[in-house]
Amino acid sequence: MCTRAVSVLANYLEREGFVTAIISLIKLHTEKIGVPRGLAVPFELGRPYGAPTDAEFQKQVLKQQLKLMESPSGPVLADFDDDPPDGKPARDWTCAVELPPVFEDTDDLAGLRAAMNAEIDALRPAYEKAKARRGRTTVGVSAMNIEMASELLLAFVEDEGIRSPNPEFPLAMALKLASEDFKAYYSEAVAAEGCIASSMQIADWFWNETSGAKVMAAFKKACDEASDEKIVDMAWGVAPGGRLP
Repeated sequence: MCTRAVSVLANYLEREGFVTAIISLIKLHTEKIGVPRGLAVPFELGRPYGAPTDAEFQKQVLKQQLKLMESPSGPVLADFDDDPPDGKPARDWTCAVELPPVFEDTDDLAGLRAAMNAEIDALRPAYEKAKARRGRTTVGVSAMNIEMASELLLAFVEDEGIRSPNPEFPLAMALKLASEDFKAYYSEAVAAEGCIASSMQIADWFWNETSGAKVMAAFKKACDEASDEKIVDMAWGVAPGGRLP
């Protein structure tokens, strides 16, 4: 369940007489909604207690979370006071796929589109290899192929008045799903057979070393400035905290 949903649920349960203390993976969301008690952690999305194989560290996080239940209803939002043990990977890693130089000018949409398509093509063999090895893929929730999904993101940057390509999805939902497919394509491609990277290293690679991240920056900026409040709200989840301005 996402941080916003958990925050809302915590407020409801407190009104019904239950004592709650939530884990917050996106501190901004929790601050905006407000919770009786929350522990903000610096971990990756999907890992609210840190690395899945480190039971002792998870216990440490859980103890700090439960300790908050001794506090009167606040709102109280505390920061986890330690770094995850996997915050500094034991070995260096670089992407095995050679990509073109990162295209930095997010205002030059023609250049950005060309760089994006070049990266998608460069990553395709690795993506197909990873997909075959796993026998599945998470790319496709938008019901579009990667070319259509990526083009939708830049089409919205150019014109927020575009229509959803799928009549079953409002535009905000179509854009959200297209952005998830876009990011998943990159992460699955570099996690092909033989990849020794942690999910944090892969995230660092995407957000720091690809033109795809520049596409996401331009897309998020367009969403933040959109006239549709649903799209503005959706933009909160486009990138993890601190990854984009």
